[in-house]
Amino acid sequence: TVKTENRNAEVLAVLLELSQQFSQQLDIERVLAETYEVISRLLDTSNFYIALFDPENQTVSFPIHINESVRDYETLKIITPTEGLTGHILQTKMPILIKENPRDWEKQNNVKISGEIAASWLGVPLLARNNIVGVIAVQDYKHANVYDEHDLEIMTAIASQAATAIENARLFDNTQKRLREQTILRKAAEILSSTLDIETILTQLTK
Repeated sequence: TVKTENRNAEVLAVLLELSQQFSQQLDIERVLAETYEVISRLLDTSNFYIALFDPENQTVSFPIHINESVRDYETLKIITPTEGLTGHILQTKMPILIKENPRDWEKQNNVKISGEIAASWLGVPLLARNNIVGVIAVQDYKHANVYDEHDLEIMTAIASQAATAIENARLFDNTQKRLREQTILRKAAEILSSTLDIETILTQLTK
């Protein structure tokens, strides 16, 4: 139909715009903000979050978390990578689409939903070169059948681009951190070659 064609054209235009933005973006906070802004143009993000997985500490944080539920908001601080629907996506690297009857879905899939139960839920993995980076999710606490397979495709396409941008930003941050550390070590070595006075060393390093 014309409506579907217009919708698909809008999605393609947004994805192209996002690709161009991400290609020049190495700031992880801006990547996350742009991801949220783009999804907000295509879906209702009244209840939305981006969860990032830290493989070193085995924790999950929620740098972007917009939620109407006070209970759910208090739950999503720092969690382990096995908790709830987010943890299930992190473990399986597969999306979850719950159109209705979340309690039935829980029983059928043997997954415990943490926080307040939403009537509709859609979450997709952030995958970069098959490495799990995190999860993007939207939910609706009042209405069933809010999301469908087309919404799943949109979220997956955006998540694919976002995950790569997040990984690139992380690599850039790590590289910058190593360069700073190397600079400090070189500076310390130069100072140590001329003095062993601890106060002088600390003063020189903080310049």
